[in-house]
Amino acid sequence: MSAAETRSFLSPLTLGTVQLGLTYGVANQTRQPDQETATRLLDAAVEGGIHSFDTAPSYGSSEEVLGRYFAGKPIPSLISKWTLSEEPGKPELRQQIYDTLENSAAKLGVTRVPAMLLHTPLILASRGAEVTGLLRECVQAGLVDKVGVSLANHVDQEFEAIWPFLQDDLYELVQIPFNVLDQRLIRTGALEKLRQSGKLVLARSAYLQGLIFLEDDRLPDHLKQASPWLAKLRRLAEREGMSMAELAFAYVRDTPGITSVLVGAETPEQVRSNVGLLNAKPLSEQTRAEIEREFLHVPDSIIVPTLWNLWKNTSK
Repeated sequence: MSAAETRSFLSPLTLGTVQLGLTYGVANQTRQPDQETATRLLDAAVEGGIHSFDTAPSYGSSEEVLGRYFAGKPIPSLISKWTLSEEPGKPELRQQIYDTLENSAAKLGVTRVPAMLLHTPLILASRGAEVTGLLRECVQAGLVDKVGVSLANHVDQEFEAIWPFLQDDLYELVQIPFNVLDQRLIRTGALEKLRQSGKLVLARSAYLQGLIFLEDDRLPDHLKQASPWLAKLRRLAEREGMSMAELAFAYVRDTPGITSVLVGAETPEQVRSNVGLLNAKPLSEQTRAEIEREFLHVPDSIIVPTLWNLWKNTSK
């Protein structure tokens, strides 16, 4: 497979489909769409040139929704996940890996899963050689085309812990949380390492689960601390003559090392809007430099969604 063919595995915009299986996101204004709405949403994605779709067994019925929609159609780049556990009582890793592959393939309606990512990347820190060998075995057996990892909450620490294994050519895809407020992988140089190693980098959380769009009167009490940072973003967007969505999207889209921007949607209209953002003008050099200076150290309690509930509980 040529470099160009490998690169085209991801469309510039990847549709995140957790919203097809769950009610998700701090700014979510609707509930999980029914099959008819999901079909119209996926129609809008395909019509907009999207051919990569992110899902996971933990995303409710997302895999089944995708499987029903693409039944009898050309199979796009469907990306699902492995969640591996070393907890006592869990099956051995080999069984977890093969069971997950079998279940995801059945739900997606494929015999060979286009891509699977480790949703528990730190398994490589403790069982890296074993897991890498098992995943290579799955590729060689024709059960999955591409494998990679999905870095999670403490992305900078996770990257450092698994980078020795991640350099293996087996790991072609790396999904990361990255947005205008979350500069951790730039600050540590990790994104540059991924770029230089030729990994396909899928950037999720461009809008930080919708937090970037919230005005002060819609911020939950436990996220009031985000107010001054969001105010700075609004001032930059106004100066650039851009909407918040345009600024946030353009920043991620044009960051060196990012292959595809992963964005979810609740409605077909949101899909079309996100597709339109592919043509958003680039940020000025002045604004990009200011972003990378002013937002270099945003607190984890704002940029790590799993910490939001912790702050919610302590702010009562």
